Amino acid sequence: MKFLSVSPSARASALSDAVTSVEMGAYSAFYNPATMVNITSKYSATIGSVQWITDI
Repeated sequence: MKFLSVSPSARASALSDAVTSVEMGAYSAFYNPATMVNITSKYSATIGSVQWITDI
């Protein structure tokens, strides 16, 4: 399942996906759901798009 190895967050990619202890807002559910307790805002949402290159 190659799609699981692609990071959905540009910030996490820049940090080499070493963000398991960093509060990332809505992305926290992807990396470490336990950090979601630190989210101070009432609402948090994120939208992303990945262009997949297949069959190369």
